[in-house]
Order: sequence, then C-alpha cells, then structure tokens
Amino acid sequence: MEDFVAETGNNNGVSGADGGWRTSGGGEEGAQRGRAQAVALFRWQLICPALDAALSTKARGRLVRSIASAEHAHPSGERVRYSRDTLDRWIRRYRAGGFDELVPTARYRIRGPTSRCWRWPPG
Repeated sequence: MEDFVAETGNNNGVSGADGGWRTSGGGEEGAQRGRAQAVALFRWQLICPALDAALSTKARGRLVRSIASAEHAHPSGERVRYSRDTLDRWIRRYRAGGFDELVPTARYRIRGPTSRCWRWPPG
C-alpha cells in the first residue's frame, strides 16, 4: 500500500489547489485513494468525540447535535455541514468496521453511447 502524506495548512490539515493531499505515487488512481483517505480521516475527526464509551446516550446525542449544527472545513476546502443522521451513520459504520468503513466509495457516472460507438450510415 502506498504511503499517505498530509500537508498541514489552515483547513483541517488541507492546503493547496489539489486539497493539499498527496500520495507517494500511482498517478490519478493514487490521488483518488489519497483524497478518499483524507475524507475518511476528516469523518473520523468529526465523530471521534462521540465515540467515547463513557458518554451516556443523552450526552452523546447532545454532542452529535452540536457537531451537526456547526460548519466544518472539508478536505476539499469548502465549508460543509452534516445532518445528525449522517453523523450517526458514520458512527455506526466506524463501530462495525473501523476506519476503513469511513472511506467513501467510488461513484461512477453511466455514460450514454459516444459518437465512436455509432456509425451512420450503417454499413
């Protein structure tokens, strides 16, 4: 597995035009993995206080609502807010499978046929 390096900056450890996250190699695929790891780390940082086993259910609820009400600096550099449902889902996923469950999954765009696929007139 490639090394993951975070450059420090003013946005939760994010700086630079590319979000400040870089990998030790792998081209675009390595960059995508680096961004996904940065997002997972960001999610973990948000939910970490709520993972304390010593918190009561009521105290955890107050804490998660507090996190949900605040704006946060996403690794992309934009300011974001997350609903309590989203934070609760991340907490459940972390408890079920650890840090790897916080890594976002790849999203693929389904494309229609391109001009290379169609020839007119057929023949």
